[in-house]
Amino acid sequence: DPIPVGINKFVLQADAPDISQIPEGDVLGVTVVLVTCSYREKEFVRVGYYVNNEYTEEYDEEVGPPKPLDMSKVRRSVLAEKPRVTRFPIQWGDNKDEEIENVQQNGQGGMEGQSMEEAKMAGANGGGETDSMMVDAVME
Repeated sequence: DPIPVGINKFVLQADAPDISQIPEGDVLGVTVVLVTCSYREKEFVRVGYYVNNEYTEEYDEEVGPPKPLDMSKVRRSVLAEKPRVTRFPIQWGDNKDEEIENVQQNGQGGMEGQSMEEAKMAGANGGGETDSMMVDAVME
């Protein structure tokens, strides 16, 4: 059955990343999780979430955390309550002009609204750990 018109919610769940595939210097710090949605191979929405990975034990900032990293001491904070949504106009059916105008009226956002440092601070001050995200989608 097709997705009904209106506001729909989806729960996205995924396995944790394979740490062996991430360079050790990139494990800690701020990164982004991007969820993209496409229709007929055309992206119509991109939802980004800032993620802060921090080491839970104190360490000398000049030396860095102990190596190899003890992954049980790395905490991931996802700013799930502050997604950055970017909408892209695409042709949904036969009337291209009407659909592009509709997307433009709904507005666009983006990850550029917040610096990585602001995201890191926000993540450290209240971003909760999560293994799944709730995404609101408006189907018109």
